[in-house]
Amino acid sequence: MSYIAVTLNHFRALQEWAIQHQADVRLDVATFRVEVRLGAARLALHPQFLNTTEAGLNYSSALSPAATGFI
Repeated sequence: MSYIAVTLNHFRALQEWAIQHQADVRLDVATFRVEVRLGAARLALHPQFLNTTEAGLNYSSALSPAATGFI
Protein backbone atom coordinates (compact mmCIF):
# COMPACT_ATOMS: atom_id res chain seq x y z
CA MET A 1 0.00 0.00 0.00
CA SER A 2 1.36 3.42 -0.88
CA TYR A 3 2.35 6.15 1.57
CA ILE A 4 -0.55 8.31 0.34
CA ALA A 5 -3.13 5.52 0.72
CA VAL A 6 -2.01 4.78 4.29
CA THR A 7 -2.24 8.48 5.18
CA LEU A 8 -5.71 8.82 3.65
CA ASN A 9 -6.92 5.71 5.48
CA HIS A 10 -5.67 7.25 8.74
CA PHE A 11 -7.61 10.46 8.11
CA ARG A 12 -10.72 8.55 7.02
CA ALA A 13 -10.74 6.66 10.33
CA LEU A 14 -10.24 9.89 12.26
CA GLN A 15 -13.03 11.56 10.27
CA GLU A 16 -15.43 8.67 10.95
CA TRP A 17 -14.68 8.75 14.67
CA ALA A 18 -15.13 12.54 14.80
CA ILE A 19 -18.51 12.36 13.05
CA GLN A 20 -19.74 9.55 15.33
CA HIS A 21 -18.73 11.46 18.46
CA GLN A 22 -19.53 14.97 17.19
CA ALA A 23 -15.95 15.98 17.90
CA ASP A 24 -14.11 18.93 16.38
CA VAL A 25 -10.92 17.80 14.62
CA ARG A 26 -8.42 20.19 13.06
CA LEU A 27 -5.33 19.45 11.03
CA ASP A 28 -2.43 21.90 10.94
CA VAL A 29 -1.00 21.34 7.46
CA ALA A 30 2.24 23.12 8.39
CA THR A 31 3.07 20.55 11.10
CA PHE A 32 0.56 17.72 10.44
CA ARG A 33 -0.44 18.00 14.10
CA VAL A 34 -4.09 17.10 14.72
CA GLU A 35 -6.08 18.68 17.51
CA VAL A 36 -9.19 16.84 18.74
CA ARG A 37 -11.82 18.63 20.84
CA LEU A 38 -14.66 16.75 22.47
CA GLY A 39 -16.57 18.75 25.05
CA ALA A 40 -14.04 20.04 27.56
CA ALA A 41 -11.43 17.47 26.51
CA ARG A 42 -8.53 18.47 24.26
CA LEU A 43 -6.03 16.10 22.66
CA ALA A 44 -3.06 16.84 20.43
CA LEU A 45 -1.89 14.10 18.06
CA HIS A 46 1.69 14.50 16.87
CA PRO A 47 2.70 12.79 13.61
CA GLN A 48 5.59 10.44 13.09
CA PHE A 49 7.10 10.10 9.64
CA LEU A 50 9.29 7.18 8.60
CA ASN A 51 12.42 8.43 6.87
CA THR A 52 14.61 6.32 4.61
CA THR A 53 18.19 7.58 4.53
CA GLU A 54 21.62 6.19 3.68
CA ALA A 55 22.10 5.54 7.40
CA GLY A 56 18.89 3.49 7.56
CA LEU A 57 15.38 4.09 8.82
CA ASN A 58 14.40 6.64 11.44
CA TYR A 59 11.34 8.48 12.66
CA SER A 60 10.73 12.21 12.78
CA SER A 61 7.84 14.47 13.72
CA ALA A 62 8.68 16.74 10.76
CA LEU A 63 7.81 15.96 7.14
CA SER A 64 11.02 15.93 5.11
CA PRO A 65 12.03 14.91 1.59
CA ALA A 66 13.32 11.63 3.08
CA ALA A 67 9.84 10.69 4.40
CA THR A 68 8.56 7.45 2.93
CA GLY A 69 5.88 6.55 5.45
CA PHE A 70 3.51 7.85 8.07
CA ILE A 71 2.45 6.50 11.45
